[in-house]
Amino acid sequence: ALNEFNWAFIAQKTQSIYYEQMTLKYAPYCRSVGPLQGAPLAAELLGPHREAMGVLEGNILVSRGLAILKQLKLLSSSLGSDGVLTWMGSEIGQVDSMDMRNLDARIAYGLSDSTGLKYKHLTAFNACLNRAQAALKWCSSPSHTMLHIDEEKKVVVYARSDCVFAFNFHPADGQTDLKVSVPSSASVAADICIALDSEELRFGGVAGATCKGAFTGGALVLSLPPRSAAVLASAKAKQSLASDVLFKADVDEIVAKLVGA
Repeated sequence: ALNEFNWAFIAQKTQSIYYEQMTLKYAPYCRSVGPLQGAPLAAELLGPHREAMGVLEGNILVSRGLAILKQLKLLSSSLGSDGVLTWMGSEIGQVDSMDMRNLDARIAYGLSDSTGLKYKHLTAFNACLNRAQAALKWCSSPSHTMLHIDEEKKVVVYARSDCVFAFNFHPADGQTDLKVSVPSSASVAADICIALDSEELRFGGVAGATCKGAFTGGALVLSLPPRSAAVLASAKAKQSLASDVLFKADVDEIVAKLVGA
């Protein structure tokens, strides 16, 4: 009878109640750990390939996972309400399940501190995303305006505040010179340009694959590589980011500054 009152037994019996009370009842589960084991999205995208996360590795599934996680980070930050609540560890690509009822539960922050692992790219992107939002203040706008959506091409473009957010979710096809009509209700500057690009090398992007955007002839003209996302803002707004030392730093400098903060 005493064996039935150990920690593992209590955790197993209360787990479903725990998830229901935390409104996580229908959250994804980690198949590799066992039934009713909650896990971050990175567990599905990066977990099976954790041994190939070195910066010198060329695993295409790791690149896919990093790209999707960056896209979803920007999507949730720009399309939500006036704030964003994220799970601890999601900013570094935490792949292991977390049981907060267990006092020994730990976030593997050391993974992102290593300059030899690709977790640092997610850390750098998340830090620059937060700095961009603080400077450009898109969360201060109560709503967004949908500019373009194409199910077949898997492209989504919308405006919020004075920014434009562009996503290409297609796994293989890039978009070149995609013209997006801009209604008068959307506040888009004539000198709009790329302020944040998920395909920057410091964010783990592909060399030579960068997002481009300009306002020409009353339309927004975009070039988006596969699985990419970008924030566009006026040249003046982008200039406000230039004074942020961390935002302009390379990936290893960003990690060093965050560790020392």
